[in-house]
Amino acid sequence: MEVSNKNILVIDDNPVVLEILKDCLNKEGYTVKTADDGLEAVNLVEDFVPAGIITDIVMPNMEGLETITKMRQLFPEVKIIAITGKIYSSGFDNLETAKVFGADATVRKPFSCKDVIDELDKLLI
Repeated sequence: MEVSNKNILVIDDNPVVLEILKDCLNKEGYTVKTADDGLEAVNLVEDFVPAGIITDIVMPNMEGLETITKMRQLFPEVKIIAITGKIYSSGFDNLETAKVFGADATVRKPFSCKDVIDELDKLLI
């Protein structure tokens, strides 16, 4: 399946965050699929090859760091933005750790649509 640079996968266990990101990305012309966690996301990419992934870090079933690792295995060239409101856990900065695991960029919650679009536009040029 051919990848479009407008295909974006958004992964977050908060339905409000999913809806907000889907709406703002659709308005910018992106084709958006959403998943509640990394496990659901892995199943989605069988039919939808993303150019970009926006993933939360703290989620049930398959959390963000594991999701980033898995998506890097499946799609080495995909651009990944990690998002979280829980910056620190167990003494580690979750956003910095996400970069170590392969995220290309990070955005802290709460964020504006412009924050996310700006990062995505930089990565997908």
